[in-house]
Amino acid sequence: MQTAVEQMRAWESFLRAHAAVVPILARELEQARRIPLNYYDVLVQLANAKRRKLRLNELNQRLVLSQSALSRLVDRMEADGLVAREPDPTDRRGTVVSMTHPGLTALRQAAPVHRSGIEHHFSCHMSEAEARTLAAIMDRVRAAARAESNPPTEP
Repeated sequence: MQTAVEQMRAWESFLRAHAAVVPILARELEQARRIPLNYYDVLVQLANAKRRKLRLNELNQRLVLSQSALSRLVDRMEADGLVAREPDPTDRRGTVVSMTHPGLTALRQAAPVHRSGIEHHFSCHMSEAEARTLAAIMDRVRAAARAESNPPTEP
């Protein structure tokens, strides 16, 4: 069993690595005259969604942004022509965000820059087995956090 000291060291290492690498990845996308990293994150989520559309609240759950920050980000992306908003046909109170053709083009142009940055600043520092282990651990942590955030309702 790990000691509390080692658990805290792992947590701090994770946070510090994240804080060190993400600004580099963002800068590389900007320097390549591509899109901001937060645009990239939204477009990836939309690209992975059915019909490249997500309800605004579903998109919010997939990203690490407050609802108001996401709304402002989507406003900017819509003004740039990368996404479109439309009323949710199943819930008039909801909004659906969809990727536009220019958004898909922007994602395709940015992806090689981002993948290269991830390889250079992250992946090259671990073996394939270590990468599988790290992914499995992070998946478990995320699943536990989601379960805690969304406890089953009592009958």
